[in-house]
Amino acid sequence: EELKEEKVKTKFLNFVSATKDIDGGKLFISKVSDISPKLLKVGVETFADKLGESVIVIVSQNDENLSLAAKVSPKFIQKGIKAGDLVRELAQGLNGKGGGSPQYAQGGAPLSGDVDNVLARVEEQLLKI
Repeated sequence: EELKEEKVKTKFLNFVSATKDIDGGKLFISKVSDISPKLLKVGVETFADKLGESVIVIVSQNDENLSLAAKVSPKFIQKGIKAGDLVRELAQGLNGKGGGSPQYAQGGAPLSGDVDNVLARVEEQLLKI
């Protein structure tokens, strides 16, 4: 389990080059494969620590379903962006469920071919910040 956590942390830290600059910090939205909800949280938390002020939205596609996660730093929460709202929006677009606090939220959904479109809509909204 510890080895898996280290692999996930390393994988997430390699995403730094794929972040986008937005007013006040960084934005990262992506689809990944085969990361369990527990390890997804570990990866997102590690990545958020590295990025500082940021909005992170990730969908992990597993064999049978999708795991959703979002992490929002305090500066963006003050702007009205909440992780719970982001995950709820993703989940609704993917026929799933989810939610959480303004800082961190998780959810799940059945496998869907619509992931890219739903992520693109969320990204479009966040780029307007």
